[in-house]
Amino acid sequence: MKWLSLLIALLCLFVCRNVQAQIDVRTDPRIAPLLRQAANGQPDLVIFGRKPASNMYVNMAVLDKTSRRLYWFTCYGTAYDSVQLQETEFVQISSNAIDPFSFYRELCLENEVYLDDAVAEYRKLGKLALKDTSYNRRIIYNSVAVQSAHSTLQQLMAIEGIFKKQYLKLCLFNSLSPSLLSRNEEFLLRKSLAGKMVNKPDTTIYYSTSPLGFIAKIVLCRQDSLKMFVYGGQDHVVDSMPLKPGKYTSLLKSKDDVFLLYRGWLELQSQQVQEALLQTTALFHRQDTGLYVQTYRVENKRQLSLAEAQLKRQQQDIERKISGLMLPDKDMVAHMLQIAYPDAPTAITYLSGGIGFAYTVNYKRDEKLYELVDHRGNVMVTVSDKRTVMDNGNETISYYAADVVDASDYYPFGLLMPERSFSSANKYRYGFNGKENDNEIKGEGNQQDYGMRIYDPRVGRFLSLDPLSAQYPGLTPYQFSSNRPIDGIDIDGKEWGQSNVLDYVVGQGFTLLTNNVLRIKVINDSKIITNPDAIKTKAELFAASVEATYTNFHPPMLMPSEVTTTSVFLDYNSPSDNDGNIAYLHFDDRKTSTTTKQIGNTILTQTSLDAGETSGVVNGFVMKVGITVDGKEVSKEDLSLTFRHEAGHSLGLNHPWSLNQEEIEAFPSINQKGYLFKDKKAIHENLLNSGENPNGYLRNNNGSKLLMKQLEYINEQIKKKSLWTPEELSAPKTNATTATNKE
Repeated sequence: MKWLSLLIALLCLFVCRNVQAQIDVRTDPRIAPLLRQAANGQPDLVIFGRKPASNMYVNMAVLDKTSRRLYWFTCYGTAYDSVQLQETEFVQISSNAIDPFSFYRELCLENEVYLDDAVAEYRKLGKLALKDTSYNRRIIYNSVAVQSAHSTLQQLMAIEGIFKKQYLKLCLFNSLSPSLLSRNEEFLLRKSLAGKMVNKPDTTIYYSTSPLGFIAKIVLCRQDSLKMFVYGGQDHVVDSMPLKPGKYTSLLKSKDDVFLLYRGWLELQSQQVQEALLQTTALFHRQDTGLYVQTYRVENKRQLSLAEAQLKRQQQDIERKISGLMLPDKDMVAHMLQIAYPDAPTAITYLSGGIGFAYTVNYKRDEKLYELVDHRGNVMVTVSDKRTVMDNGNETISYYAADVVDASDYYPFGLLMPERSFSSANKYRYGFNGKENDNEIKGEGNQQDYGMRIYDPRVGRFLSLDPLSAQYPGLTPYQFSSNRPIDGIDIDGKEWGQSNVLDYVVGQGFTLLTNNVLRIKVINDSKIITNPDAIKTKAELFAASVEATYTNFHPPMLMPSEVTTTSVFLDYNSPSDNDGNIAYLHFDDRKTSTTTKQIGNTILTQTSLDAGETSGVVNGFVMKVGITVDGKEVSKEDLSLTFRHEAGHSLGLNHPWSLNQEEIEAFPSINQKGYLFKDKKAIHENLLNSGENPNGYLRNNNGSKLLMKQLEYINEQIKKKSLWTPEELSAPKTNATTATNKE
C-alpha cells in the first residue's frame, strides 16, 4: 500500500506540474475564497474530498471550525451550498463519523419529504393548510413566494416551486462532472424554444418555459380542435386534455397559459378521484346489520376493493403527470450542466490522506481543425486533431496518419484546380486568401465573402465597384488585389496587402521573408540649412538609419527562419492632394531651453532639448526632426539616433514610461509603469528611452537597442493598421534631385 500511495502522489504531482500554468487552487482568483484559504493551510478550515472525487460535479467540502458551518464546492472550485451545523452534527463530521457528502444527501432528502408533505397537505386542505403552525410547515408557508401568490392554485405552485429548487439542488449534487457528460442537441433545441409559441398552418405549439421538465410542449391541432395534446421530452404524446367546443378558437385569441390550464384540469381530476376514493372507502367500511344483508355485502365488498384499487391507480397516474409539470428530469439537468461548461475547464479534486489537490485537463478530439496555408494565407489543407493508426500487418503500430478534412490547389486568382481538391463530409468553411466560402450560391469555392465585397475566383473579379476606385483611376474598379495575386492578398475587398514569401536563403535555409515599405515625402523647414544636396544627404541618412535598425533576423526554433526588412523610399516633390497615404519628414531648426531652480543656497540649471516629434502611427504619420540646434548643425551620429527613435514612434512604439496594455504584455521587461522595474538596464539602453524620462535614474539620450519583441510588435501593427496600396508603396524609378525648401 505504501508503494501504491507513493505512485498516486507522484502521478498527482506530475498532473499538477503540467497544468500549473492553467490553474492553481491556492492563488487562482476563479477559485472560491474559502477554498483558497483552506488550500493554503488555514488552521480552522478542514478539506474533505468526495469518493470517487474525479467523477462528480460537487466533489469537495470545507468545514469551518470557527463558525461551525459546512461548505460544499464544485469540481471547478466554485461555491455550491453551505449549512449551519448543530452541535452533534459538528462533532460527527469533524470526527469523520459522518461523511459530509452523505450528510448533504440525507439533508436534501429530508427537506424533500417535508416539502412533499406540505404540497400534499395544501392540495388537500387548500388555504386552511396555511394555519398549520408546525416548525417545518411555518417555514414553507410563510415564504415570500407563497405569501405573495393570490389564488389557491398559484400558492400551490409557489410551494411546488420551492420543492422544485430543492429537487434540482439534489440532482446537481448527484450529477457527474460536466466533462463526462455528452452534448444533447434535442435539449439545446428545447432551451432555444423555451417559453415560445410557434404558429404553423394547422397547429399551434406552446413550449414549456423550463427546458428541464418531463413535459416539453402542448400542441393545439386545427383538425382535432376538441383536444389539447401534451408531449414529453422524447417528442411523444403522453396525455391529452378535452376541450369544449369553441375553446380552441378562444385559446388562440386570448393566448392563455395552456400549461396552467392543463395543470388546473389535472387538479380537478385529482379532486374528483379523491372524492370518489373517500366515498368508496366509506362504503367499504360501513357496518351492516342482519344475516341477509351481511351475506349480500360479501360480493359488494369485492367490487368495492376493485374500485378502490382502480381509483388509487388513477390517483397515482395523475400525481405522476403533475410531477412531470413540476419537477425537473434528471437527464435534462445533466444536459443543462454540460452546456453550462462548454469549454470544460480544468477540474479540481481533493485526494484525502494528505495527498492534496489533483487536476484533470479534459480534451475532446475531433473538435479542432488545423490550417496548412501558403505564403498568401490560402488554406491548402485542413487536418483534424485526430490521428489514424497505421499497421503494416504485424499487429504493431507502424506510424500515425493525419486525418485530412480538406485539401485544395488554386490558380493565381483563386479558382480551384480540377481533380486536385478533396473534401470530407465535414467541409471546411475557409479557402482562398483565408476567406469564407459561400458554396450555396455558385457551387463549391466559386464565391467568397471579403467583408466589403463579394468575390468570384473563377473570373478573378469582384462583383461590385471598389469603394476606393475614385482614388486610383489607373485600376479597374473590379480588380482583385491590384492584379497582383502572387506577392500579395486582398485584405477585405478594398486594397492589396502585404504577403509573406517563403524562399531559400544561403546560410539560413528556408526563410520567411517579409518586407515593410515606408514611402516618405521630405520637406525642409530649416532656415539655416537650405542647400538641396545637404537636405538630400540627411534624408538618405534617415533612410539608411531606419532600414538598418528595423531589419531583423529570427533564428529558426523549428522551421523556417524569418527575416523582416524595411525599405524606405524618399519623395522630394512638393506635397499635393494626390499624395495618398504618404508619410511626411520635416527638417527644422531647434533651440534648447534652460530652467533654473534654487534649493537653499544652491542654484540648479537644467538644459533640455526636444530633438524630434512624431504624430500618427503607421498610416500617414508626420515626423519633425531638428537638423540644427541653437544655430549649429546636428552631428551625423545624433541625427541618426533621433531618426531611429522617432521612426519607432511612427511604427507604433511608445516610451517605456507610457506603454499601452498591448505593449506591456508583449515586452514586460521594459515596462516602467510598475512599482519595480523588471530590467533597469534594458530600459536605460532602449532606443525608445530618452532624456524626457520622468525617472532621473533611467533617463538616457543615447539608448540604441531594440528588443526582438518590439520588432515583432511593429510587424503586427503594420499588418493590422496599414492602409497603403501597392501603388503608394511602389518605389519611384529615380529620386528627385532637388529638395523642397520652405522659406
